[in-house]
Amino acid sequence: YHYNLYYAQLHFNRLVFIVQHNNLNIQEQIILRRELKQKGAVLTVTRGSIFGAVVRQSILYSNLLPLVVGPTCMIGSNVTDEENPKLVADIFNIINKNKKLILVGGKMDRSLLNLEGFQNVTKLPGLKHLQSELIGLLNSPGSRVVELLNNNPQNLIFTLDTHKNNFGTQNSGEKSRSDQDDPLRNK
Repeated sequence: YHYNLYYAQLHFNRLVFIVQHNNLNIQEQIILRRELKQKGAVLTVTRGSIFGAVVRQSILYSNLLPLVVGPTCMIGSNVTDEENPKLVADIFNIINKNKKLILVGGKMDRSLLNLEGFQNVTKLPGLKHLQSELIGLLNSPGSRVVELLNNNPQNLIFTLDTHKNNFGTQNSGEKSRSDQDDPLRNK
């Protein structure tokens, strides 16, 4: 039963924190579980030898084996990409607030993360924000090209009109002078 539970937690949750706990009593576990459940995560206190066997036999997560030392628990969640950075930050705050918990590592999707990796994820903006920035970056050159294409005909028309007006004034001024200077035309 425990092997299957740990296997499912490790392989089917997108986000898993591996945390060492130092003498959490039942009351503290209940409070911690309640806090994590409100955030959309589940706390599973593991038996080290069984959890170690799950990690050891996993091809993807066998590098987590050195983290399974002493009293260990997993905090897992299956959140969407939009909620992911915020949930990581919330769980990270809950772990830091509790003096008896020490984050030693974990995974996000198929990537193994250490403490620094989780700290970097907490600094990321949400997926919607990143998508809107990407769309803005992708639309920027296109809108600039359209602006330039629309701008050039208007500038060309303005330049040609100005040239026509200047040319028209020069021609009328030249005609009057040339008529006065040319003695054959006057006859």
